Amino acid sequence: MHKVDNNENITLDERVYSEQVKLLYKALPASILANLIAGLLIIRIQWAAIHDTGPIIWLFCFESFMILRAGLYFKYERTPHIINYRFWGNAFNIAAGITGLLWGSAGIFMFPVGNELYQMTLIFCLLAMSAGAVSSHSFLKTPPFVFIILALMPLLIRFFFEDTTLSLALVFVLCLSIVYLLMSAKRSAESTANNIRLRFDAVDKEEKIKKSQYAASQANRAKDEFFSLMSHELRTPLNSIIGYGQLLRMDAKDDISKDNAQEVLNAGNHLLSLINEILSLSKRQVGGSGLKSQAINLNKIMEECLLIIRPLAIERHIIIEDEISTNTDYVFFADQVKIKQILINLLSNAVKYNKEGGRIRLHCSEVSPDRLRICVTDVGIGMTEEQISRLFVPFERMETENMEMAVMGVGLHMTKFLLQDMGGDIGVESVPGQGSTFWIEVSFVTEKISQ
Repeated sequence: MHKVDNNENITLDERVYSEQVKLLYKALPASILANLIAGLLIIRIQWAAIHDTGPIIWLFCFESFMILRAGLYFKYERTPHIINYRFWGNAFNIAAGITGLLWGSAGIFMFPVGNELYQMTLIFCLLAMSAGAVSSHSFLKTPPFVFIILALMPLLIRFFFEDTTLSLALVFVLCLSIVYLLMSAKRSAESTANNIRLRFDAVDKEEKIKKSQYAASQANRAKDEFFSLMSHELRTPLNSIIGYGQLLRMDAKDDISKDNAQEVLNAGNHLLSLINEILSLSKRQVGGSGLKSQAINLNKIMEECLLIIRPLAIERHIIIEDEISTNTDYVFFADQVKIKQILINLLSNAVKYNKEGGRIRLHCSEVSPDRLRICVTDVGIGMTEEQISRLFVPFERMETENMEMAVMGVGLHMTKFLLQDMGGDIGVESVPGQGSTFWIEVSFVTEKISQ
């Protein structure tokens, strides 16, 4: 198998040409064998009409050249690394031209004057060999063209000068045959070149895609390793800061010192939560979500979440109207740990961004026979459309009115990821100054026990 170096110095046209030459030489043995047999047959057929030494001389020259052409093929096959395919293509063109010229000379040396039957036989043989050249040589345009023209033109000229009604009719037939054969050879060569070009284009695109995917994979791996490393490295000093902040608050002698220490703790805890979210996000991108699906009772998991959130709500005098754990009981399949994490995240946000003495309403509804929507509604600060559009973007900073701290994090971004992995979704409806309703939809609700 001969190969062409696939580098930037070789153009696509040269690569296509090299493949066309390979196809020519691949079909050459069958073509040589067919010519050797056809040469013997035409002598055997025409010998009855021509008793002369001309056919014997023609046969000797023709068969000798076929042997030389076989030598060209073996030379090509034994060349391990072909660089100049133009040389081998030109050699094939010359050999095809000489073969066509030899067949054309048969139309002169073996032309049976006055014997129309053998004349027709000679025409049939030459047309058959020309059609064979279209089949075996049309991987390039030049070889079939030179073969057909040199093989048929001498016979056409001979009939033209015969100047009989039959000969003129045969001239017309030969002209049509030559045009048809040349057009067929041209279409075949163009189709071959286009197919090879498309194959190379597909291979090149596949290689580019693989390189792009590998580069993207390396970049993602480096990014994820960086996030993971930095998250771990930042935790150690941050835990020390939080620990010393707690000691400062315990040892504070006045309210101002306690408030200052509390501010340090608040900021430290907030930063630690961001780092934890970053680490969770990087782990998800590196190793997948690792979700474990199991049957979950909605009102039970909601009760567990409310046990955690109620102390925070009581501290801000917020009333929680629970219409889920008291009135409905659904069973669905999801990751219990992740669902609990998601619900706590939504409930804590509803407490954090609610107004003092506000309320939170928990309710759910069936949006389809196999899909449940769980809603958390607050009467807090609300959001504008522009703020909602940036809400699920990781690390997006969103300033809010009447809040001591700007909202920035990846909690909702992670929530969206987790829900999508479980076949769910998340959304929000909000009115500035009136509050927000965050909802999540869980697929595959399998059973409604009571209502």
